[in-house]
Amino acid sequence: MPNLSVEEAVGTDDIAIVRASDPRVIAKAEKEPNLAKFVRRFTDAFSEKLTPSVLILRDGAPSGFRDVSAIAGFRDAIAFSTIVAGRALHVTKGGGFGYPTWVETFDFYTWMLGRDGEHLIAQTPAMMGTHTVEKFHGQTTPGLPQVNLLSHYIDGPIFDEVMRRWTLRFRGGEGSWEDRALFRSLNMAHAAMMMPGGVEYGFYDVGRLLTLWIFAFERRARRHSSTNCPTNWMGCGS
Repeated sequence: MPNLSVEEAVGTDDIAIVRASDPRVIAKAEKEPNLAKFVRRFTDAFSEKLTPSVLILRDGAPSGFRDVSAIAGFRDAIAFSTIVAGRALHVTKGGGFGYPTWVETFDFYTWMLGRDGEHLIAQTPAMMGTHTVEKFHGQTTPGLPQVNLLSHYIDGPIFDEVMRRWTLRFRGGEGSWEDRALFRSLNMAHAAMMMPGGVEYGFYDVGRLLTLWIFAFERRARRHSSTNCPTNWMGCGS
């Protein structure tokens, strides 16, 4: 996560975002030297060195926590808890460039070391690829600085409650309707918290994000009913 820098681990005993200098990352890099090379090959657009943050998962964590949806849900929980607090600081104190206010800060980088520990892999809806670490030059997202995430930037009560629900949702089985709906809504909120555009953004770009916020709240407000469930409403069912 090259757009994010953390002072201390953020998460739980099972899953967390940590600094690349965290002892757990260093221990892993000692076993997989290419991981250390990969982490060291990040810069900004002007070749200034920077260190990304790393998402780690405990070896003995429940298998459900390793699912892509669970990992994305964890990222959404941190992003939501932080950006909501950041927006509050923006309103009360002004400014907005010292704390995270856009969700791209929490983006996972497209390329990552594969399970063989030798090659880099990338898999997105647009591409699949493999390459070598020696050719890699990672960068932050253009138009977005690396942001330092301090502990007081996070809304603690929101984060603690969402992580309690995250554990219930992903530790095994489908989870309750309420918990599934919560993380569907957080997924929609994730899209709503994106920057409205680049240097060309305008009024309509902001309006589009407002409609996503409305949909995120509606998906939490309406509960599935077997007798009154529009077939075109995505919040019904699983």
